Amino acid sequence: MEPGVLLSPASASLNLTGALTISYVENNATVSQASVSISGAVSKSYTLSDFTNKTLNIPVSSLNLSADQTIHVSVSITNSEGTTTASASYTITDSVEDPFTWDNANVYFVLTDRFANGDPSNDHSYGRQNGLSGDENVATFHGGDIKGLTQNIDYFKKLGINAIWITAPYEQVHGWVSGKDKKFPHYAFHGYYTLDWTYMDRNMGTIDEFRTFVQTFHAEGIRVVLDVVINHVGYNNVADMVEYNHGYTPHQKDWLEKVDGKWDANDGVNWDHSVWESWWGPWIRSFAYEGGGEYGGSCGGLPDIRSELSSSVGIAPVLLTKWGQESGAAFDAYKLPAIANVDWYGKSGDWRTDKNVPPVDYQIVWLSAWVREFGIDGFRCDTAKHVEPQYWGRLKDACEAALVAWRNDPSKVDTSGAKNWTQGFWMTGECFGWTSIDATGGDYYGTGKFDSMINFTFNGGNNWDGNYRTNYPKPSNWGNYLSINSKADSDGNGNRDNVLTYISSHDTALTRVGDQKAVGTGLILLPGGIQIYYGDESYREKAYTGCGDGDMMTRGDMNLDAAKTSDLTKHWGKLGNFRKYNPAVGAGTGSAYKRSYSGPAGENKVAIGISGSNVDVQGLFSNGTKVYNWYDGTNATVSNGSVSFSGGSETQPILVSEKNPADYGLSF
Repeated sequence: MEPGVLLSPASASLNLTGALTISYVENNATVSQASVSISGAVSKSYTLSDFTNKTLNIPVSSLNLSADQTIHVSVSITNSEGTTTASASYTITDSVEDPFTWDNANVYFVLTDRFANGDPSNDHSYGRQNGLSGDENVATFHGGDIKGLTQNIDYFKKLGINAIWITAPYEQVHGWVSGKDKKFPHYAFHGYYTLDWTYMDRNMGTIDEFRTFVQTFHAEGIRVVLDVVINHVGYNNVADMVEYNHGYTPHQKDWLEKVDGKWDANDGVNWDHSVWESWWGPWIRSFAYEGGGEYGGSCGGLPDIRSELSSSVGIAPVLLTKWGQESGAAFDAYKLPAIANVDWYGKSGDWRTDKNVPPVDYQIVWLSAWVREFGIDGFRCDTAKHVEPQYWGRLKDACEAALVAWRNDPSKVDTSGAKNWTQGFWMTGECFGWTSIDATGGDYYGTGKFDSMINFTFNGGNNWDGNYRTNYPKPSNWGNYLSINSKADSDGNGNRDNVLTYISSHDTALTRVGDQKAVGTGLILLPGGIQIYYGDESYREKAYTGCGDGDMMTRGDMNLDAAKTSDLTKHWGKLGNFRKYNPAVGAGTGSAYKRSYSGPAGENKVAIGISGSNVDVQGLFSNGTKVYNWYDGTNATVSNGSVSFSGGSETQPILVSEKNPADYGLSF
């Protein structure tokens, strides 16, 4: 297959402080030649030797251009399968742009079902029920959906996030399984019990609603990250057993009741292997789980995909049954369109038909089709250590190609400007317990092609007992984390080997201290990527404390009404917007309190003051320079290498930048 080529930005304007980026995707055939020519207001040419990691980044400042000048760019990339050409013309502008880089990611992780109910009509999709009381209602679907996120875009803007990580929107098992110790019924509200990667889950919304969500967030400079699972599928359950004719249960599809005082989802189930052949069949390890360490066993007793298979076993029987039942407009509203026409692994057409490939290859195509359809920016990869690293690498390659295809496809209408973005596809991985912030290469960053690994340093371990954690990044940690921004880019896509540091999560515990303002300061001003778990910024408290399941205690409903007016949330929002528009905060080098950044996201310098009203800016800003405090919008002039502002503590930090927050629409 001939190479893929991407010019970014794709629009007709190019900012004086920005960069022109040309990148290519080899598509399984090594590129042998490349030529780039720039004509018009300036004449420049480049060859393959000028590319680094398949990317040529040309700062506009290096071309000595001025506003209103025009340039023309022509690109030719050749591999053994053919040559691909691309061209574009740009008018140079001096308007303000969104200085995004994944190295400065401020990611908001939200369990979609627990945030906001935008459409109550989808709350009981597939016959799911949530009318239970007290702790027994802990793991039902509570009504949150994609439309609820879209309707609250202003909240996310005020918080200053630049990426949102949502739980898997694709279809989950329909019924319930037994919660911990059979104390409650457990539905797949969290998105980790996959039934079908190629359909929207109806509790989450429709394909069109999802498209609107992505476009709305993209228009505000917020990247969209999906939680994805390829290690396992969802547990067996009565609803699916009845609907798709596998296994045996004496109950009806909508059965939801206790058996002898317990929520026993497997009451009366026949475990004879022969009645389960029409479930996932040869795709999974089941009934007698195999050994083999992290890759060959089963995580949490879940039906584990046999990713090691190197030859076809056909499409899983349950999916063939399911798809055979689903036709017409009632299903089309939830069916992922891009699946119908994918060219990958040298095979074209509808990937809901047998392509004679192993199970993991179907999963890779199905998941990358979400990127191809919507322009999804990244994946958070669940249970990364339970899947062989080479398959993560193959997923990354497929998603890189899919993102290029979306940006170049005129049939994919984009009203947000996201087709002009230059970043490669981003992946972060969950290897439970990972704390190696300086690690590079290896199985994850190298073979697996992850750009980031989730950092468990400040909150590790599961089986939470409900006592709030109190460990979080302090200013004393900031200097140590600056080393991240000198790390390599092992997979060569423009995103260095980073980490994603968190203080609370759905699998470990909630971090809450007496003054959550200091927590926000320590976390959001930390170098490297950082992640907010929904409600960290608003002191969302633990829930369902009598359910006996620590994970569920972290997954309560968002205290959204209180959050929208909370002084605490305003504090986190000031920090977040400072980070969002100043890439030196997360991606800079220098020292704990003075950081500089120069790269594809522009030029930027920041200083942070938490020890009194005078802030040292020596070496960053020359005397006489006007700088701004992004905490309150005031400005001052540098004198004798310092500036003075109100505040200067962890609860009222001074956030100094040469940029004017008013230029980014911020008011105080």
